Amino acid sequence: MDRLRGLAAASGDISAERAERLLAQAARLLADGATVPVGWCHGDLGFSNVIVGDAGTPTLVDWEHAARLPLAGDLAKVAVMSPDQDAVVRQISAEAGLDDVGERAGRRSVADQLALVVLRELSWWERRRATAAASGRLAPFERGVRRRLALLDRLFPSP
Repeated sequence: MDRLRGLAAASGDISAERAERLLAQAARLLADGATVPVGWCHGDLGFSNVIVGDAGTPTLVDWEHAARLPLAGDLAKVAVMSPDQDAVVRQISAEAGLDDVGERAGRRSVADQLALVVLRELSWWERRRATAAASGRLAPFERGVRRRLALLDRLFPSP
């Protein structure tokens, strides 16, 4: 939680009220004890790693980050990068099955799984920001942070 507070303090885009609301929702998620399904995932699923063949069949490429991860991880990355985050979250929620990230007893909701993945990514912000700054890629990094925060705003219900 302290890292997320640090992100809020370091970013001019996050009001204290917004930060505290996000932190309260994060604390709720971390305290409930429900599970998150884990399995083999691409690990870097983005639009640039999908090639659509002549027949219209998509193929995933660049599997060097594949690992056993939260199944919602690849889905969260697509939602973060989408120009219409709401539509992607609705689609994921509508199509999630019980064998993957779908809701069932003892498991978090799809929205909560997506939020946890985004929170995990944001918890690494200090190291990633330093790396981005050193490589001259601070502006894209900050855009990514803003997109992740926007997705959290959509996933967490307003009080």
